[in-house]
Amino acid sequence: MPVSALVSALEELVDARKKHKSSFPTIILIVEDDAPVERGRLVSLAEDGPEVGVHLLWLADTQAQLPAACRVFLVNDQDGAITAGFVDLEYSAPVNRVESLTSVMATDLARQLSPIEDAGAPVIDQ
Repeated sequence: MPVSALVSALEELVDARKKHKSSFPTIILIVEDDAPVERGRLVSLAEDGPEVGVHLLWLADTQAQLPAACRVFLVNDQDGAITAGFVDLEYSAPVNRVESLTSVMATDLARQLSPIEDAGAPVIDQ
């Protein structure tokens, strides 16, 4: 599937989910900063998606390359120190430990987490 088709499908999904107020499975789209798609469309998804369970994990070489819609970020400095930044709170904190996963481990973890539902999510009985 071409990247633009994937973004179009996610835009349609966000619009459809906004019309139905219920809980949805969470979708995480990993975006490389040089993705071959119009940046404005991705920024719109980053702004509108979280309220309906569509989140973007945006990868960039520097914090300055991240769009303003990225409200939480990690910075890995040249010394290997990692800092988490929280835009809304105007706060940053050091990250003590970050573990890397192989693709097999990440796939296994995703499959184990996929059936989990938010027990605190509101239920709309209509």
